[in-house]
Amino acid sequence: MSEHHAGIPFFQTKKFMACVLFFVLFRIFCGILFSGRPMTQLVDTYVYSHYLISYDLGFITRGLVGTVFNYLFPLMNITVYFLLVILLPAGVYLWLAVFFVKEVRRSANPHFLLLLGLLFFSLPPVFLPFRDLGRFDILLYAVMLLCFGAIYSRPESRLKWSILLLLPLGALIHEVIYFMFIPPVLAMLLLKAGKDGTENRVLFAVSAVLLAGLFVLLFFAQQNLPPWAELEKYLRENNVLNYNPPDEVTLDCYSGYTFSEHLKMVRNFYFSRTSPFGFTFLWTIPVVLPLICLLVRMWRAVLCQLHQRKAAGKFLLFLLCAAPQSALIMVVVGLDFTRWIWAWLFSNFTLLFLLASDRQFSLSLEESGCVMRRCILGSSLFYLLMGQCTLFAFADLPYNLGLLTMNIVRYFSGL
Repeated sequence: MSEHHAGIPFFQTKKFMACVLFFVLFRIFCGILFSGRPMTQLVDTYVYSHYLISYDLGFITRGLVGTVFNYLFPLMNITVYFLLVILLPAGVYLWLAVFFVKEVRRSANPHFLLLLGLLFFSLPPVFLPFRDLGRFDILLYAVMLLCFGAIYSRPESRLKWSILLLLPLGALIHEVIYFMFIPPVLAMLLLKAGKDGTENRVLFAVSAVLLAGLFVLLFFAQQNLPPWAELEKYLRENNVLNYNPPDEVTLDCYSGYTFSEHLKMVRNFYFSRTSPFGFTFLWTIPVVLPLICLLVRMWRAVLCQLHQRKAAGKFLLFLLCAAPQSALIMVVVGLDFTRWIWAWLFSNFTLLFLLASDRQFSLSLEESGCVMRRCILGSSLFYLLMGQCTLFAFADLPYNLGLLTMNIVRYFSGL
């Protein structure tokens, strides 16, 4: 964007790399510092309990990570555990920052990628994993990155077939990957199939069949969980780190709710007058509108270029655009609203970045215009200034407005 005094663009200098890494580290630090948790309780009890379940209980959902940690827990203490849940997401984010800078430097669309990266790293939910440490979501995103790495491997390489291992691995870590990150991977696999031939089509078909079969197995695994009392007893006996008192270790998601009961609970979460979260959701909509408008503009630019270069048909272009939106399905079936926003953002920005920087398609996206640049700069500043660096939904503002609205409605309803 700006030029270095020697005529070299600033994004080509070492200072740019240092600035990006410093900014990411600063946001990570703020995410942990402003999480509202004391240093001795960095990981939520519910999240920590996921590390205690394992396949000792039989084939159950989300049992893979706990099975691995059953072997690691005797080798670590609580400090090592905290370092692990901090360093793992920090490593992913720092790798993303380095990858972003390197791709910008060698891209034919550096200004487009710079604007995309500026908007992405300014959004408060992007650094959610450091406010909600220990969640498996960052592992699922790492699986998606590895899948994209396999897809972008050289055509003569057999590395792309590792997707058949990576995607089921993600599903065994947490079944929510079916909505968070699997659709973008399959859509990109289809796009590459148009360029790289039959092998990718076969890989897509085998992956789809394998994932469908595993989805059925996981569904029955969820139905065949041990009785609630037995599961609670197992968690407390398996709490070898003694991170939480035994009576506080619990997994509410396994408490025997039917799907209809769970949907009713979600409905009450959003629509009850005694819950601030429905009002928060309403206030979040106008806050998100600038971002949605910018994403639409960016997707339109990328898809138009792909269409003009005959890289994909209209149906595949629709799939490419629709696949990253799949995470929003979870808004109506899950209570963790912020997590679904986080997954939605990462899916959209990762796919946009890969398509815009893909030299195979040679897209020309530099004609973004002054208006587009000013809108992104203004929106980025707006999101950076919202509340603390990473809090509920799009920071404190929607939540506080939702809380105020709820109290006003309750007050007048009581008159």
